[in-house]
Order: sequence, then C-alpha cells, then structure tokens
Amino acid sequence: MKIYLHTDIEGIAGYVFHEDRLWGERARLDHAYRMRKLLTAEVNAALEALVESGANEVVVNDAHGGGYNLIFEDLHPVADVIHGNGTRMPMWLPCIDGTFDAMICIGQHAMEGTKGILPHSRFEVGYGKNQRIALNETGLAMALAGTFGVPTILATGDTTLCSQVKTYVSEVEAVAVKEALSPYTAKTAVPVKAQQMIKEGVKRALARRKEIKPYVIAPPPYRITLFCSTPGFEKESEVFEDNESFWDLIKKAFSTIYDYELYDAAVWPLVPRGEPILNKHERAYKKRLEKEGKPYTFL
Repeated sequence: MKIYLHTDIEGIAGYVFHEDRLWGERARLDHAYRMRKLLTAEVNAALEALVESGANEVVVNDAHGGGYNLIFEDLHPVADVIHGNGTRMPMWLPCIDGTFDAMICIGQHAMEGTKGILPHSRFEVGYGKNQRIALNETGLAMALAGTFGVPTILATGDTTLCSQVKTYVSEVEAVAVKEALSPYTAKTAVPVKAQQMIKEGVKRALARRKEIKPYVIAPPPYRITLFCSTPGFEKESEVFEDNESFWDLIKKAFSTIYDYELYDAAVWPLVPRGEPILNKHERAYKKRLEKEGKPYTFL
C-alpha cells in the first residue's frame, strides 16, 4: 500500500504562534526546534500506524515554509521525504499521482477568517455555471489529490480545521488535537496523547479507506481567486481560469507566486532564492526599490 503524507505545522499539538522576531536568537532557535520535534513526533505516529496497517511505501511532503521542518534523522525508515524550498517545487504536491492509495494530512490549519489557531489562506473556487466553494489549504490539497483519484482519508489539526474538511468530504477521518480559544491560544492535548490520537485515527481511516471518496470539484470550467491574508504581505487578488483541468488551474495560479519553471530550467542557479529566479512579486519589489534609489537585499 502506497500513501502520500502531506504536512503543515500550525495544526500540531503545542503550536499556537510563530517564533517572535523580537526574541533573542537562542530563544527563537529553541522555539523553532521544539516545534520541529513536535511535528516530527506526530508524523512518526502516523507512519507507525501506516506500517502496522500494511503500508510499505510512504512519501512525506515537508510542505511548511522552507521545507525543512521535519527532523529527518528521527523519522521512521519507511518514509521518503520531499523537502526543500516549497516555492521552487514543480507543483504544490510534488510526486502525487494515481499510484497512491490514499493521502493523509498532518498538522493542518483553519481557513482565513475563521476561528482557528493561526487561520490563514482562503481559495475561492468557482466551477460549473454558478457554483462556488471556499477552500482552506487542506481542502486544496484534497482537491489536487482528487484529480488523480486519490482519496484524502485523514486530516489532523484544531477543531475548526476538522469541521472544515468534513464539509468537503463528510466521511474523512478528522483528528482534533486542540481547540482554539483565540488565534494564538488553545486548549491542547499534550503531545503524547495527541500522537496516540493520530495513530488511532490513521488506523481507523485505513480501515475505512474504501468508504472515503476522492474529493473532486466538478464540473469545469474552473475559476480561482487567491487570497493572501498574512499581515504585511497583502497582494491584490487575481482571478485565474481553466476550461478543463483543476490541476492546471492551480498550477497556472500558483506559478504567479511560485517559480515552478525552475524544475525545467536548462541551468539551475546555485542559490535557490538567488537573483536568477525571483518570482514576479519579488521582481516587482526589486524594481520599485531601484526606482526609489534604495538598495535591494533579498533574504
């Protein structure tokens, strides 16, 4: 049995805010490492359940931020890991295809504008004649996997995230490891309990795998509006359309902020965030600074 394991980090037990840039360097590093350990432990709980249930091939997508959130040397050896800067990958779910039996999503967060921990991202999708749906990041991943006929059988996160994914596929197994009291405060299961909940949830999901259908948004044509909701990084919404393929629609939309063309480039730069592959927003920022006579430094 072959499984795709898609990860984020905001939805793990113990995560309620990003490290504060005003903290000292040691405090920021300690916090980041602590969160990486918690994510790795939740992924391992899922991997152990998968192996015990008969999985012999698991691809883990380290999908948060720069793609170095998992402590690889501590992962169960059944896993192969996709890692590296996510904005330079060939697509948001690299390597996904119809050979996978199922996808599970660990550490997911709620949609922008809802009452979850660190809620962000909202994708307004139009399809058919006048049908519309709002997707969180997990829903988008579910729909992309669904284009290959791959069902998403489990998602973990806070109670809000769990309610949201069930609006996409009611049969999906959802494991709530915390409840939001504010965007930055939660009532959380302690890690060892959360990991056991995830392990049990994975086993339940696999036992019901045949009952859980792939999430397919249909019929075409498709339209999507991207919303960036992170304060300080707002951008104008853009609308993208495709008459046939949801996958192609997302690739078209995300290529405006991610440099997917790097995958097919004849020559690769040595520095993945270097000058040769600035995406269009970075190029616009650089151009604006040059016009204002200010130096440009991209970190």
